[in-house]
Amino acid sequence: MDAKKILTCAALFAGLLLATPARAYVESDVVGYATIDIGQTGYTLITLPFADLDAENLEYPISKISGSLAANNSASRADTLVVMNADKSFTTYQNKADGWVKEGETEVTTDTVKPGQAVYLNKARQAGSVTVSGKVAPEATKTVALAVGYNLVANPYPVEIAIASLTGEIAANNNASRADTLMVLNADKTYTTYQCKAAGWVKEGETDVTTDTIQPGQGFVYNKSRQAGSLTFTRPF
Repeated sequence: MDAKKILTCAALFAGLLLATPARAYVESDVVGYATIDIGQTGYTLITLPFADLDAENLEYPISKISGSLAANNSASRADTLVVMNADKSFTTYQNKADGWVKEGETEVTTDTVKPGQAVYLNKARQAGSVTVSGKVAPEATKTVALAVGYNLVANPYPVEIAIASLTGEIAANNNASRADTLMVLNADKTYTTYQCKAAGWVKEGETDVTTDTIQPGQGFVYNKSRQAGSLTFTRPF
């Protein structure tokens, strides 16, 4: 399967999104770890809700992603990460015997994942998990830039975030064609869409502002309807 050909189709953003239950443990107000369970093979949209303990910035090195992962020098037998770039092209990293290697290169990558950035993990052969540990983002809020159209976004904190708490430069409109929306996958592989209405985020088929949450380690698809903007997460602790 050619991941880049699949992912360049906007209509398949949602189709590749899989459930990502996570178990997160915050050991103090600054350090913790999380295990993101990958329940099946294929593509899963995840995030890394910590920063590297050794880094001065708040990004997480791809080289430190570990867990129940398939490492193999054969691309067809290795797990891979697919990262969307600012220009909406994609970069693939293969989990080789020595570690995560960027396509076209031979050394273990020094690239990082930013807080609030979602990436696709393609489990090649069997279900597994991803384990990450590090610093909890100290800021009370995290803001993620959004381009028009589909964006891959994620909860940047190691705790669940109420969808109703999401704010920022977003289009709120009671007309679905003019409002920003986000899509989250359910356990039965159906998708739930939330529309940003005048009163707040409302789940499809309902009228009140939702009480649903985004789990730690969980990514989702955000559709920016009319113009670029931003999405702000507020830390609940």
